Amino acid sequence: MTKEDLKNYIDRFYQPKQVLFLSADLVGSTALKQKRREKSKGSGVLTPDTKPWSDAIQGLYSQTAAQLSARWEGEFKDRLGSPPILWKTIGDEVVYRKLISKVSEVTYTLEAWCDAIREVEELIRASSKVEQLQIKCTAWIAEFPIQNRVLIGGQLKDALQYGDSVELNLLQKVSEFERNPVRDGLEIDFVGPAIDVGFRLSKLSSARRFVISIDVAYLILIYGNVISAGGGIPFRLRFHGSESLPGVIGGVPYPIFWIDMASDASTDNLADKMYGEQHLNIHNAKSFCERFYEEKINFVDHPFIVTEDLGKVGKIKINQPPKWYIARLKQEKSEMARRLANSHVPIEQDD
Repeated sequence: MTKEDLKNYIDRFYQPKQVLFLSADLVGSTALKQKRREKSKGSGVLTPDTKPWSDAIQGLYSQTAAQLSARWEGEFKDRLGSPPILWKTIGDEVVYRKLISKVSEVTYTLEAWCDAIREVEELIRASSKVEQLQIKCTAWIAEFPIQNRVLIGGQLKDALQYGDSVELNLLQKVSEFERNPVRDGLEIDFVGPAIDVGFRLSKLSSARRFVISIDVAYLILIYGNVISAGGGIPFRLRFHGSESLPGVIGGVPYPIFWIDMASDASTDNLADKMYGEQHLNIHNAKSFCERFYEEKINFVDHPFIVTEDLGKVGKIKINQPPKWYIARLKQEKSEMARRLANSHVPIEQDD
């Protein structure tokens, strides 16, 4: 490996990036698993029926992948950038991740996700013949590689060769993690404050309430204010108020934005009209988010996408990281280069 190769690996890994995480979780599967046993027609013995819930979970796994793939090859293809990658399955939940290189990709990806999940829900109900099954969703964004971290693991024999003593091997594997799943018996994982926020928010989601982090909401609102030229956003965005999330931003109440997954003709939306509930004002909501970032600067920063320059959007320049971030990034890159230079990695001289 040449010095130039090494520099390229380090530069790729330390390119600031925002990754969108998308979670879909079956609602009602636990009750289905605990369903009362019934007598077998043949023996008369009380027997559990595992088929409905196992088919439903398998349907969530396979149909989510199929429906997302269809949308990335269909109407959304030119607007969405790279497709989502499956991060993990957690029982009756799937979590996908997607690199965001443009502000508009957040809105388009969520539009495609909502469209896909509604279809998945119908297919699961039809195949399992369980009408009460529903899907709840959550979405959040995490910055890498400074505030949130990429880790790697796997089977013992595979993971051992990527320990601290061979850091270059690890760097080679994860230098383009945002575009590719890690292979060769290894698994990738993500940890950090934004990941914690995402899983905390998932506790507040419901089949109707697709909860999103404030960073996701802010990028959607920028799209609605700036990129769509006043055309708005392709779904109903709502604000629930603020709630304290255990361990998140020092216990300060966290803003809860959500996408309304109910159909226009549902009793939920008809009830909203009776109560006179108004749609979220996009301009006011964007100003609220910007003020939140200002007030909570000791805990959070606004999301930034270095690959797109939209100029100044309100009070924020969306492609510009905070000053502390730039200094920290430079420091970590230098430390990585120094560690590798002082290791036993054979470095060839460039021609």
